[in-house]
Amino acid sequence: MWLAQTASAHPYHTSTLELSLNADGSVLQMSLRMLPEDVEQIASERAGKALTLRDERQVLEYMRKYISRYLQMRQHGQPLHLEHWSMEWEPQQVLFYFQAHVHHLDDRLTLINRLLLDIHPDGLNIVVKLLDNGDRESFILNLRETRLLVKVVQLRREG
Repeated sequence: MWLAQTASAHPYHTSTLELSLNADGSVLQMSLRMLPEDVEQIASERAGKALTLRDERQVLEYMRKYISRYLQMRQHGQPLHLEHWSMEWEPQQVLFYFQAHVHHLDDRLTLINRLLLDIHPDGLNIVVKLLDNGDRESFILNLRETRLLVKVVQLRREG
């Protein structure tokens, strides 16, 4: 019953992933924004019991596993491993921060984002590339299109 109420709490299911590089260009920095109801639903389903954002450590662990499964990146056929996880939350959003070491700065990476689509096939995943020239490029991924090629060298360097 609790999961049914959570799933119907809002009519849309989205995530927003922002990508940039660290100052020397060796680490892809990511922030992922999701709705609290979706995070609680995913974590609860994975845990087999009701969890809320107050169960922060458990929620982060279940979401880390979920995100690592449904958000994948490869460069030259090699997977980029997501690491250094943290989470912040407030009433309207949950933010996850993580990063991955880039194999080659001058090459593209393939990003596959299937977040939320396993439980909400009508969900949308927005990918925002923070570009080195100060601009932002946004792409919408859905059940029909889950793949995006990213030129690493174009990403903004932070720091």
